[in-house]
Amino acid sequence: MTELLVGSKKGLFVLRGEPGEPFDIAARAFPGDVVEYGTRDPRTGRYFASVTSGFYGPRLMYTDDPTGDWEQAKGPTFPEDIPDTSLDRIWIVQPGEADGVLYAGVAPAALFTSTDSGATWELNRSLWNVPTRPEWNPGAGGLALHSICPWPGDPQRLAVGISAAGVWLSEDGGTKVRISTCGGNKLCATLVWLDHPTDPATGRPKTDRLNPDPAKRSRPLIGLQVVNALAPSGPNTWSGRIYNADDGRTYKAHLKVESDGVAKVQGCVLAVLCKTHTWTRAN
Repeated sequence: MTELLVGSKKGLFVLRGEPGEPFDIAARAFPGDVVEYGTRDPRTGRYFASVTSGFYGPRLMYTDDPTGDWEQAKGPTFPEDIPDTSLDRIWIVQPGEADGVLYAGVAPAALFTSTDSGATWELNRSLWNVPTRPEWNPGAGGLALHSICPWPGDPQRLAVGISAAGVWLSEDGGTKVRISTCGGNKLCATLVWLDHPTDPATGRPKTDRLNPDPAKRSRPLIGLQVVNALAPSGPNTWSGRIYNADDGRTYKAHLKVESDGVAKVQGCVLAVLCKTHTWTRAN
């Protein structure tokens, strides 16, 4: 039996059936309300629905039986010490790696965490208090945290996607970097994914072992800022410096975003020896 949760402008539909056969509507909930997202936690069997009502606003509802009654969770909601900020929409609910832990991504861009299987939620203040937040720019769907990727086997590690900077994939498929605004209209890039994140010699996550500064050689590659404050230098073009962890060197760099969603990144030594990499938008 396969189950599919469908969120729509007319509520939530729970469809069940066998692959290749017609699906039946096993349950329907929240008729007349917009359901942006629906999911089931495979660990507990609990169902979640992000419901936006023209009267009540956004709410997170949960149940252990989608054919029965639903209960409203306590949150996500912004605490009183964050003034003039209210929840616009709940984009995603994602089970974590640790027992009972779930994450919710919302608009305006924020991450909420539950440690009691989704009954109550608390704002992740470390992400909310990132110094460059005032410079983040919304995408077409607003400023939203729309994607959450727990790290398999590591409950302390998490990757999130926030509009509108995006995640970019390198030409060899071996790395992903997140490009975001920083310091006004400048660009920064952080390494968020490696095809082979573990050092085979140690069995531990790879570190910046070739850095010329011995004090930095133990810092993890995942989360490392490799592009720092590229400044605008022309139409859709930024220039500055880029760090290459493969050799521990910093290069003069130029980044140009093409109309087809491809970023050309050129790193140079002495403005003579240059190499160009292609990053393709991954989301």
